[in-house]
Amino acid sequence: MTVAAPAPAPPAAPSPPAANREPDSNITAPRDRSRGRAPRRFSGTASDDRGVRRVEIALVRVVGSALAARVPPRCLGLKSNGRFRRTSPRRRRCAVTGFLAASGARRWSFTPRRRLPPGRYALYSRAIDSDRRAERSFSRRDRNRVTFTVR
Repeated sequence: MTVAAPAPAPPAAPSPPAANREPDSNITAPRDRSRGRAPRRFSGTASDDRGVRRVEIALVRVVGSALAARVPPRCLGLKSNGRFRRTSPRRRRCAVTGFLAASGARRWSFTPRRRLPPGRYALYSRAIDSDRRAERSFSRRDRNRVTFTVR
């Protein structure tokens, strides 16, 4: 009696290199949805499995409300000279148009050149790793986007 041997298994494909994760930044100050005096400094942390090269921030001032007036809000982005410049909203929301370099990498901070005028603001942070990959999505849950109001 002959017994058929099972067919040999195909050789295992080499496993792909471990995909390193996207860099991650968190904003620790100011707190999300805070109201009060203008913050003198923004700060946070950043991490990555390959090392954080730098952290950048974007600050957008929102004037008006798309929900109340059914018109796009007026959006003003902070520029490197410390002044705000008008930017174009996308889909009735203020878009991030430019980032400014923060000091530090794993623990970062940014001090605006001028005191912030009263209004509503959205602050975004993004980490860039040693492979020059940048953080791509911004959300409250990820803590790399916070909103606050200066009175």
